[in-house]
Amino acid sequence: MAKFKIVLFGKQGSGKTQLSHRIALKENYEENASSTVGIEFLSRKIDGNNDLHFWDISGSKVYKKLHQSYYMGAIVGVFCIDLTKENDKNQINEEVQLFRDLCPYAPIILVGTKADSLDADIEAFKKNAPNELFSNCMITSAKERIGIDELYAEITKYCQGLNESLWNRSVQNLLVSLKELPRNKEQLIKVELEKLAKVILAREEELGVVSQTKGDAIEDFTSNCKTILEENHPNVLKAVASVAVAAVVTLIAAFIGFSISFFLGSWMGPGALVTGLIGGYSAALAITASSITIGTAAGGITAFGLFKTSKEMNALNEFTTEVSSWNREIRL
Repeated sequence: MAKFKIVLFGKQGSGKTQLSHRIALKENYEENASSTVGIEFLSRKIDGNNDLHFWDISGSKVYKKLHQSYYMGAIVGVFCIDLTKENDKNQINEEVQLFRDLCPYAPIILVGTKADSLDADIEAFKKNAPNELFSNCMITSAKERIGIDELYAEITKYCQGLNESLWNRSVQNLLVSLKELPRNKEQLIKVELEKLAKVILAREEELGVVSQTKGDAIEDFTSNCKTILEENHPNVLKAVASVAVAAVVTLIAAFIGFSISFFLGSWMGPGALVTGLIGGYSAALAITASSITIGTAAGGITAFGLFKTSKEMNALNEFTTEVSSWNREIRL
């Protein structure tokens, strides 16, 4: 199961709490919910295999120093503006820049709240919204459920398929590279790829698939492909390794809900990675319980000799070392 972190931020009283409650709780929404003190977590299933985790961040200046740790690892940012009040463009730029510094590739949706109010100045919002800072601008009312379904659809659009995108790209690269192989080797690699895909993309409840099985499947895939290729065809070997790394990342993201954006270009070093992972500590314990062999698979890929000190493999190595250091019972 993949868990996508959605951060709602903006000034205190901008309607973040009501908005997050309406999206996550739907019909159980409480109109008079009090403002968030510190941070509030809510979740909603996209489907049977994916969850949205909403982080409602207090807009109080008291908690501003904590925003850095709260924002880390966000897949989507939702910046809330109260349509009934004038807004300071400098303050908006400052808050958006802070989020952008920590999540450089996460889209930010600008959301005008309280559209049902007679004091809401929707035209001013449309005219003055700094569109260049945001991926989209939307108008909502949690009370009257205006724009809520549209906002939810926009968020899920960014999240659905995110984990699979790296996988799909790697698989396509491998299939293209196979054209240089003799027909029999091409077919053998395709068989191995099909076996891996069936396990990695299966839900935990399907066919008795468990984490241990997925870890073993990655190791089997790399080992069998290496045997088939007989140390030849370096382009295919690299493509095979890319698929294996994508499979490892998919497993990591599925267990702890960590953004895979560092594999897509926003890697910020082990400190940033660990900060993003702290919230997934309990899930990391679950990894141990199921004896997943992510670390072994990652090590096997390194031994495969296809990645030489790349930031991707460094990221995986630092991840496994750091998480294991939290508790001696955790061995990745």
